[in-house]
Amino acid sequence: MKEEPISKDEALDVMKGWQADERSVEVVIRFNEGLTQTHAGRLTVEPDGQVVVAQVINRDQYQTTLVDVSPFDSIRLLESMGAITFTDHDEPHRALKSVTIAVLAR
Repeated sequence: MKEEPISKDEALDVMKGWQADERSVEVVIRFNEGLTQTHAGRLTVEPDGQVVVAQVINRDQYQTTLVDVSPFDSIRLLESMGAITFTDHDEPHRALKSVTIAVLAR
């Protein structure tokens, strides 16, 4: 599995491709305390560079995660798995450890 660093613009371009292809994704949020939160959904890249992963179950039940990619200092693409991981090594005491957005198999 080849993992390579990419820029924020490259990451947004990759995710725009996933959005255009209407690919389902899973967002995995890892916290420093060992807690991990995940959910699947559809991805939308907003014009301001924020990424939304949303799963609508019905009119009154839905899950959303909004990721602002701008504060992250490390973005890595795992191309063979269709995944991008955002981390911030400059803030070791931050509660958030990393965010991974991965394409789900069709």
